[in-house]
Amino acid sequence: MLPLEPKKLKDGVSRARMYIKRDLDLFIGYPDPERVWVSFPEKKEPETILITGKYIHNATFTINKLVRDFQKALPAIVGDVSKWSNRYKNLLEILKLPIHSGIPLPESLVYINSEFGEAERKLYKKLILNNPSITHVINSLSWITCLKPESFLDALVWLENNITYVSGICRNLGTSDGLIVIVRLWRLSTDIGEKRISTISSRVADNRIYTVPMEQGVSYSCQIDTALGRKRSDSMPPIPKAKFGKYLIQWIGWLSKQDNKAAKRAIDLFDLISDIRIDSWEKWWKSLNFCIKDAEKIPRPLMRSDPLISQLNHIRDKIKSIGENSPSIVNSKLLFQLVKKWSDGNRTNDFEEIYKALLVLPATFDNVPVRLAFLHYWDILIDENGISRHPYMGRGRCGKNCRRRKSIFEAKPQETGSGFILTLFTEGCGKRY
Repeated sequence: MLPLEPKKLKDGVSRARMYIKRDLDLFIGYPDPERVWVSFPEKKEPETILITGKYIHNATFTINKLVRDFQKALPAIVGDVSKWSNRYKNLLEILKLPIHSGIPLPESLVYINSEFGEAERKLYKKLILNNPSITHVINSLSWITCLKPESFLDALVWLENNITYVSGICRNLGTSDGLIVIVRLWRLSTDIGEKRISTISSRVADNRIYTVPMEQGVSYSCQIDTALGRKRSDSMPPIPKAKFGKYLIQWIGWLSKQDNKAAKRAIDLFDLISDIRIDSWEKWWKSLNFCIKDAEKIPRPLMRSDPLISQLNHIRDKIKSIGENSPSIVNSKLLFQLVKKWSDGNRTNDFEEIYKALLVLPATFDNVPVRLAFLHYWDILIDENGISRHPYMGRGRCGKNCRRRKSIFEAKPQETGSGFILTLFTEGCGKRY
């Protein structure tokens, strides 16, 4: 019979990790407000689990087996084996309470976990006192860090530094869904740096990304104009739903499962090409809605000789003008698709080349998202032709072409309208829009 721990350390580590993943990782998590366990290991999706005696038994058996039979491999994974096993066993004892005694799980482990010191408890008390609306978030961090208690203080400090964002996320998404995003952002901050994720944190905390549409406005203004032009009195079409917030939350979930290098590339590319003009779109919608309200005050249908016809036509002209002068339109779905695709580890060299090329272009010009437009078209060319074979996209050429186009933007700003930009980035590719 083969021994449990292989002779080679590498094989032993691999097998020990398999046991940990199978029987122990599910205990990385926190109880939800109804005290149901939410298992949330790193790089995984959160999962609601009903903890039973079987889970506790399997975990205890696996801990003892690993300590006994993997004496070389286990320290290579967890460091101090005694601390590691004691932390797990202490957590299991707490999780037994509802099973054996019917006692609900405590809200927090701050005053239960002996490894949380005075500094942690002092900051915890301060945060709870000043931010009662996110008490569940603060308490959940004491659970999710209990197996690595040295990280609890860092988590609380991060929370304090980002309290405005955290509160905004909870308001926008609710406590349960907001907590998932907050945990992901905290883990990303720990892995790749707080500064790097600051743009994402500010975006996801802004309630307008869930309420202000940023890509369907122009088509909606055309629908309004069409409705007002009909002889019969039609009801106005419904305002489209905002999409950016939904795709951003999904992307953060994807981002949290990537390795650190891929996550860094993805965030850097997102920051470079996502020129989101939420302030401008908010003002744009206010102007459009003001015109719509004016139009709704005019009774319809109208006779051709009715003097109100000229007033209605004036409003329609204003709506057309508003539609023609919308802020930069960013296709949210396309944006995140391209970021995911081009930050992939298999495209590292191509990513560096394209990132440098995009960097010399303006983010937006004449209400066209230039960087996103170039990246989208390059993506099509590469899929169809191959980057190394295409004369426009060959190694080193895309940066040269972008620098040439940047000089055109700077030299002839009065001649560079939207159509001119599209001509520029399709020029030399053998295709036209």
